[in-house]
Parts: sequence; C-alpha cells; structure tokens
Amino acid sequence: MESFYKLTPHAVLDAVEEAGFDPMGVCSPMNSLENRVYRISLEEDKAIVAKFYRPGRWNRDQIEEEHSFLQELLSEDVPVAAPLKLKDGKTLVQREDIFYALWNLRGGRQRDEFSPEDLLSLGRIIGRIHSVPGTFKYRPAINTQRYIDEPLEYFKKHQLIDPAIGQRYIQAANKIAKLYNQRIEDHPMVRLHGDCHVGNILYRDNSPLLLDFDDCLTGPPVQDLWMIAGSNDHWGRQNRALLAEGYMTFADFNFSWWNIAELLRGLRLVYYVGWLARRRDDPAFERFFSNFGTRAFWEQETLELELLIQNFEDEELKKNHFYKKSTLLIY
Repeated sequence: MESFYKLTPHAVLDAVEEAGFDPMGVCSPMNSLENRVYRISLEEDKAIVAKFYRPGRWNRDQIEEEHSFLQELLSEDVPVAAPLKLKDGKTLVQREDIFYALWNLRGGRQRDEFSPEDLLSLGRIIGRIHSVPGTFKYRPAINTQRYIDEPLEYFKKHQLIDPAIGQRYIQAANKIAKLYNQRIEDHPMVRLHGDCHVGNILYRDNSPLLLDFDDCLTGPPVQDLWMIAGSNDHWGRQNRALLAEGYMTFADFNFSWWNIAELLRGLRLVYYVGWLARRRDDPAFERFFSNFGTRAFWEQETLELELLIQNFEDEELKKNHFYKKSTLLIY
C-alpha cells in the first residue's frame, strides 16, 4: 500500500511506457480518492488516462472480469468507456503490487440535470446493459452482509462510532437490512454498473457515455436507475417513469421493483461510511473528510438513516391504505 500512496509522476510515466506508449512527460492527476487516475499527454495532442487500482480492494480476476464485461458491452454497441487492449492483447498490467489499466481520454460534460429525452435514452442504455446475457463469477453481489453487516462489524472492531449515538445508528442500519431482505426475493439479479450516478455519465454532442465500472457487481436492476431518478418526490416519480419506459425497450421491468429504491439508498449510505472508514489512513483522506468520526458526523448519518426509514414506512402505509380503499370501492 505504501507504493500506492507514494505513486510519483515519474513512476506513472514509467508504467505507461512499459505498457507500450510514448508519453510526453506531462502527467496530471484527475479527481479520484479510491484509485489514482492520471491524464497522460502523448504526441500529436493526444492523451490517455492511466488508472492505478487501490491494492487490496479487487484482485486480478475481479478486475479482469470488469474489463471483460466492458468488452462484451462494446461488442453490443453499448456506449461505455472500456480499457485499451495493449500489445499482448491484455487490458490489465501489474507494477509491483499495483494493477493498472489505460483508457483513451474521452471529452465531454456532465449534465446539470436530465431532460425527459435524456432519461428515456439512459433507460434504454441501462436496459441494454442488463439484457446482455451472462453472469459474474468473481465480482460481488449486493446483499446486506456486504452492505450492512460488514461495515457495522468494522465500526465495532475499531471503535469508530461515537458511543452517544452508536446504538441508534446500529439499530437504524439493521432495520434497513431487515426491510430490504423482506422485499428482495421477487427481484431478478443482473450484472450492474453498480455506481450509475450523474458523475459517471459523460455527454458529447448529446450522446451519453457511461464511465467507471469499478463497482460493477450483481444485483437488482433498479440499482442502476435510482441514483439517476433522484428522490421519491413528484419529480423523482416522473423521472422513474421515463427511465422505466426507456428501459422496457430492451428489457422487462416491473414497476413494483421501485419499492426497494430507498432501501438501496440506505444500504449505500451505510456501505459508504464503511468505505470511508477503511480509507482513513490514506494521506488524502483528512483533506476531504476532516469531520469523519466526530459526534456531529455520526448524528448526521444516524438522522439520515432514521428519516429514510420513516419516509419508507409512511410511503408503504399510504400504499396499503390506497389498496384497501380501492378494494372497498370495488366490492
């Protein structure tokens, strides 16, 4: 891990050269805490992106399976950014204990907000991704063991939760896990992007490109949709309808699947704090997350989980009341 933290521009340029390229000596870091990502200038105003994977997070099989998935999607003309095949036909290189891969630099911009046509288009793209046949062998799956139990165990082991708020946080996290497990059985499991939010969607000439499949895994289809749709308010429900409409161009979609969207958000909230906790020794951590572990931090996280549960249960109560009322009217 020390070599990862002390990755120098000189080492980055050497690695790119070893992979078969002739860098011009300009190496610019790009925004990423999880991995180390650099823009490398080549001749004739060309550039590539070098991504150095954080050691210990994914093994070779898991990274190569991510790359293989991207190649499958490209073969189906799905607009994704896939790593370059190098001179030996492989996409993954190892230098000391660090795996790295190279991409063509793709220009474009993120959307501040999505138009109805954007949402239909993204729904179609995600439907195409989910309809490509195949399963993961090495990548993980979304489940409460990975997203709730393991982070909570880590917090306890390292005594990270403020005692004044800890029991409430643990209780809320476990409640989300219970609600999710009660509702997930009727959902199909597919190969996912896994982290499909606005920051991973790049637009050029009004055409979207999906980036960063670093978190690809197996899970319910709605995982790749809820972050784009936004909150479960009036606008969010309109977004959900448009995404589902586009999705159904290429794959089946049951509107009842949306019932776990907020619970997936809850799983993500707990998992994200666990991810942060495991990165607290990174030299860059303090600069971005100086309040991590404070009482104010845990109070905010706890309140967010408790509010999510309250809103979810209120929404379910409304639905049950509507169905009961509808049944009385029918009979």
